[in-house]
Amino acid sequence: MNNSTPSKCKCCGSIANNSFMEITSRFTTLEVEHYHAIRCEQCGLIYTSPDPPASDIEKIYSGEDYLDLLFENLTWRQWVVSNHWLPVLKAIENNINKGSILDVGCSDGLFMDISSNRGWTVYGTDINKEKLACAQQRYGESVKYESIYDLQWPNNSFDAIRLCHVLEHLTEPKKALENLHRLLRQGGILNIGIPVFDEPLNLLVQKLPPSKFSRKLTALLAWIDPPHHITTWSTSCLQQLLEDCGFKLVWKSYRSDIFPWIDGFKKLCIFYRIVGVPMRMFGTGATIEVLAKKC
Repeated sequence: MNNSTPSKCKCCGSIANNSFMEITSRFTTLEVEHYHAIRCEQCGLIYTSPDPPASDIEKIYSGEDYLDLLFENLTWRQWVVSNHWLPVLKAIENNINKGSILDVGCSDGLFMDISSNRGWTVYGTDINKEKLACAQQRYGESVKYESIYDLQWPNNSFDAIRLCHVLEHLTEPKKALENLHRLLRQGGILNIGIPVFDEPLNLLVQKLPPSKFSRKLTALLAWIDPPHHITTWSTSCLQQLLEDCGFKLVWKSYRSDIFPWIDGFKKLCIFYRIVGVPMRMFGTGATIEVLAKKC
């Protein structure tokens, strides 16, 4: 695999970077199977190269069985609403009056349901037609099959926009946030939830001797999983991107207990609960939720 061509950072645009690990995709039957994990020397963003082709993105995000392990598990749905999504929605409501909210990556509309029940006017978009159809049955034309880069709502359409575990999947995150900035009203709130790999933990892992174990640990803690997860953010890196796109960070919250005890995630549950202790000591977590206000 040749990575001699300088790769531009997806956050700051710098070409000063370090290709520190090769990754073979866990997905089969893809056009591109091998990637470089690259660390930007300017802002610290970790991203994979090359960008996955559109055909591979279509393969992994299409079909009725996408993330069925989660969406069809009642335990997970109840847990994520009460422990994750509802607290975030309440944080949004503490910063802005209830109005219209767009859920980018709405899937079958679960977050739209809890928002609607609390008095929000809800809208949604996704690129998985099968999951999206469930939300369209309840919300009709308020739900659209569209890419985040091509959302067709008019300028200043929404009081709040939610982007839950979407940013780390995007090949052009800055372009996406600039588009969402256009859609928000002045003073509107953008909510982003993503995996996070903050500097203290990142630097600690970098000091481990090169080995198969250290590579696997890095990939796990940094959520490197192309062509699924193709960027890994630190808190400071995310804040830089938000400011560059016209937002001001107003609230953040970390989580280490990212999964409940359900089949298929038990090993990850144990792992993140254990590493959650030093994460809290570093003032970070496995994931972060932020609220940013449109300036």
